[in-house]
Amino acid sequence: MKKKAASRWKLPAILIGAVVVVGLFIQRPQEPRYQGKRLSQWFAGFDSDASEQQRAEANEAIRQMGTNIVPNLMRMLSPQATLSRRQAAASSDAGKQQQERAVAGFQALGDAAIPVLSDLLDGESGSIAAHALAKLGPKAFEALRGALKHENAAVRERVEAGLKLDVTNSVVLVPLLIENLKHADTRVRGYAARVLANASHLSAAELGALIGVLKDPEDEVRLLAVEALAEIGTNATPAILPLLEVAKGASGKLSRAAFSALAAIDPDAAKKAGVR
Repeated sequence: MKKKAASRWKLPAILIGAVVVVGLFIQRPQEPRYQGKRLSQWFAGFDSDASEQQRAEANEAIRQMGTNIVPNLMRMLSPQATLSRRQAAASSDAGKQQQERAVAGFQALGDAAIPVLSDLLDGESGSIAAHALAKLGPKAFEALRGALKHENAAVRERVEAGLKLDVTNSVVLVPLLIENLKHADTRVRGYAARVLANASHLSAAELGALIGVLKDPEDEVRLLAVEALAEIGTNATPAILPLLEVAKGASGKLSRAAFSALAAIDPDAAKKAGVR
């Protein structure tokens, strides 16, 4: 009798399970489409091997789909969130591609993306949001200004980690990064120095502030400043003597980096210092 009772319950249980699965499938949001193609297919137009025409078509598709795709873009910003640690490690390259596509998608949305990205600046996706906002023009720069002055050092650090300076945003953001060179938090100072390497132009005073970081109490920060000056190259000639002091006074990786920076800024000065 017990076996018959069990068999009587087995079929209803299967039916209930099937109903639940179907219900979940129906509730799952469908991927947005434009001209018959799924959003994920359009994103291929943002990849490095895509043609200019494919990129233009992808941009147009994103604009036509509009802010309805924002939830999709936000999920793409953090593709590792639903994976185990082992899966995340194995899919790091795919995750980076997803994030790059999401950034390109937000850029295609333009001003409509600014409020969404601004809300992400003080969270774990702050670096990626900052990377996208830095390319969206003056309206987006105000959100970055606020984040670079945030009372939470972790917010400043994440935003700096994602920033890429260019001709359009340097005027607004460089003064804030110069201020962050004096911040109490080591990582905030270090990331600020690293970002300044990409500035389209630094005034004499701004370059002097970056050179001043060579006397920072933390070698980690000094190293980032040295690497930044090396990237600035021949425009960083006022840093030659301070770099010589670091090269001769420091040891290990910091000393080697200082010698390399000298070679990038002024090969003759590097030779005189013994760099070959």
